Amino acid sequence: MGVCSSSQLHRGEPSHSQRRILMHEYSAVPSEQTAGYDQYKKSDHFELRGGRYRPLSLKDNCTRAICLVVIRQEKLPPGVPPELIESMINSLVENRVMNKDIFETLAGSEISKISLSKCREVDDEWLQALNKMNCEHLAHMNLTNCWALSESGFQALSNLINLQTVSLKNCFNLRNDALMCLANSSQIRCVDLTNCKQLDFDGLKFMLHLKQLNSLCLKGCSSVDDRAMEEIAKLNSLTRLNLSMCNAISEQGFDRVRLLPCLRDLDCGWCRGASGRLLRALAAPPPAPA
Repeated sequence: MGVCSSSQLHRGEPSHSQRRILMHEYSAVPSEQTAGYDQYKKSDHFELRGGRYRPLSLKDNCTRAICLVVIRQEKLPPGVPPELIESMINSLVENRVMNKDIFETLAGSEISKISLSKCREVDDEWLQALNKMNCEHLAHMNLTNCWALSESGFQALSNLINLQTVSLKNCFNLRNDALMCLANSSQIRCVDLTNCKQLDFDGLKFMLHLKQLNSLCLKGCSSVDDRAMEEIAKLNSLTRLNLSMCNAISEQGFDRVRLLPCLRDLDCGWCRGASGRLLRALAAPPPAPA
């Protein structure tokens, strides 16, 4: 007996056995995700890409099959390697069937990378669950476009002491104090804070704890000004700095950071403070060593 569709439910009351099957199929997936889960379950050998169905690779087929087991049983089969679990997380997020319970099941393993980019369901409880897990291997965290996160969620990152890259791009609720969560992660090399418009001098001073930081993106951080540049000018390990669309920075602010000893890439596009003199100075070859 197959699972009755939503149109069948509208036409009549489902039988007891049909209700039981429905509960089994959808118990692990929130109601707003059932359409995505239906598509994910049915297209177990194909994926929709560019408006056309394409056959899945053997790896993707195996990944999707294990994902369906996790969704139905709410537990991870033994012996799944961390690399495959990372692929499972990506698959579930891309197909919009990831939820908090599944995330907790998968994130508790020895994975090095978590990407929840564009997963709009992510809230503070998702990250707080990391405090209950052994995440000592976690080195890369991508929370791009996780709009619902607030300070209490970001604080959970403070326990991830082995982080190397962090993307908080478009996390609009990120405030100054929340950046303290990164201070314990001394191995961080890359931070993306694009469009975190509430950040200013008081928040960026916490970046000084990151002695190995070599890439910092502040694109669209409209509250970042010359005072913030005074702090960033102390990050001597920076090789890449993106300040595009930071219109509160004056020419003097850019002068402070352009002389960073290791800086190789400075993006100051769409900045009113990026004068012709500054651009000529950036284009000039470095002075010869004495």
